[in-house]
Amino acid sequence: MTTASLSATLEDLRSHGVEERKRIEEVNRHWTMPMIWELVALVLNVAGIMIWVYAPPAELRMQHARTAYEIAVRALRDHDYVTARHYYRYIGTQLPEDYHAEEATYTAGWIALNRIGDVEGARALFAQYIARHPDGKYADQVRENLDFLSMIKPGGEELARLIVAAKILRDRGQFAEAIALTDRLILTTRGTDLEPHLLALKKGMEDDQIEDVQFKTSDSPLRNRR
Repeated sequence: MTTASLSATLEDLRSHGVEERKRIEEVNRHWTMPMIWELVALVLNVAGIMIWVYAPPAELRMQHARTAYEIAVRALRDHDYVTARHYYRYIGTQLPEDYHAEEATYTAGWIALNRIGDVEGARALFAQYIARHPDGKYADQVRENLDFLSMIKPGGEELARLIVAAKILRDRGQFAEAIALTDRLILTTRGTDLEPHLLALKKGMEDDQIEDVQFKTSDSPLRNRR
């Protein structure tokens, strides 16, 4: 191949390369960008769906909270304590911005301690309450409950359940049975930090029993409407 032929061939290749680059650039300009924007739009749509699922709009969250609160109140009234705690805890934990969140967290802890006997569950809920509402409406009661729970040693769940049983008997008006059970608990906790708490509990039961007897034997109009 002569020098002139080689130069002509190289020039042809160079010209072909320039045309090919222009063609590629033209394709990129007309096709690649729309494809990129379509991909971006798809990603944004998926992100929007994920946001909707995991962080629904305020109106939807308010509806969730309202429904959960109604279920919780009805369950507590019907003595379905497991369901009531579940929904109160859901509001307090998953919907902390809701109007009822503070009350819900406290009530979930109260149910766990005083109706179910779940020591660790109550402890966690009361700790959550103090973390979020250190000066809240129920802060004093929560701290008292945490002080009481600190007296329940590991493995003391059965003791906690018996204390819960005594409180339930009291709330049902079965004062004799409640006092008898509390007396037995006092004997088993003699000399421990729990003894003063149980003595105070028994004293309150005895006072309630006296008031109940006085009410039942009085001629109060309220008694006749009971």
